[in-house]
Amino acid sequence: HKGRIIQTRVAAGIRPTTEKVRSAIFSIIGNEAVIGKRVLDLYAGTGVMGIEALSRGAIWAEFVERNIGRCRAIKALLGQFSLELSARVIQSDVNRAWSTLEGGYDLVFVDPPYDSDEIREIGDGIRMPRLIAEGGLSLEEAEKQTRGAIKTD
Repeated sequence: HKGRIIQTRVAAGIRPTTEKVRSAIFSIIGNEAVIGKRVLDLYAGTGVMGIEALSRGAIWAEFVERNIGRCRAIKALLGQFSLELSARVIQSDVNRAWSTLEGGYDLVFVDPPYDSDEIREIGDGIRMPRLIAEGGLSLEEAEKQTRGAIKTD
């Protein structure tokens, strides 16, 4: 899907990751972190990070988003890029979704709303046994700074 533009509708409370930032993130983590990998996009919003990963060669992506309208928009984008068979959209609060997640994710994006304390609240969930595959990577974004990456051994 290289060169195709991911069109999203910006709504109140949503701040989609820009194309420039997405390119920088994927450039830093490299192709080996994406190609053939399983991805989890928590607080998916528009779903652009998971869709970007799929378009770069990830084999599976799961999106967790609590807003039903945003879930519909993510499903529509997946259909637009013919990626609907490579993904699952879960309409749920992240802290309630842990038990429904398959686990074994190689790449996890965590981008909660900036005006919440949810980044602090998900610590135990994100470190659940088998959620992130051995050698997997978790990228967590928080207001004014990126918290960094957690790599599992």
